[in-house]
Amino acid sequence: MAGMLAEGREVVKSGRRKSLAGSGDESEDEWAVVEKTQIYDFAWPMGGMFLWLKFDFSTHPLGRRVSHASLSRALWVLWTHKPYLVLVSPGTIFCPTKEIAEAKGYAYFRLCFAACDESELAPISTRFVEGIQAFWRIKEEGKIKDLLDEGGMGVVSEDVTGMGGPC
Repeated sequence: MAGMLAEGREVVKSGRRKSLAGSGDESEDEWAVVEKTQIYDFAWPMGGMFLWLKFDFSTHPLGRRVSHASLSRALWVLWTHKPYLVLVSPGTIFCPTKEIAEAKGYAYFRLCFAACDESELAPISTRFVEGIQAFWRIKEEGKIKDLLDEGGMGVVSEDVTGMGGPC
């Protein structure tokens, strides 16, 4: 699981850019660009049964227009959709005070690798990372609003696989 999370922690953007020094030959005036932006980080577990991820929502395309707490909640809801169907524990439920939860708890998610059958851990981890990557491709505020509106319903499909574990 940690290996898959390490591979998926960056969003990769590629494209073509014009050269700053025009040579006159248009084929030489463009070059390929690959940008990597880290989305989250975590420490490899040394024991126990939990892995904590810390997200950097400022790297999301909507990170300047939508509150980071709202992005966090929308991501949590997205994971409950097909094809992801993964349920993790949001960090806010572990905060000792409301102030801490509001200030920084939204940036964390806790995964429990002991809550899954070992044969399911790789497919669940893959879906989890794919959900993150898909979420970072959302560029319309309306899609975030739809996820947030849906998230208030409190309905989670029985097909969702839990990586939240016991609280």
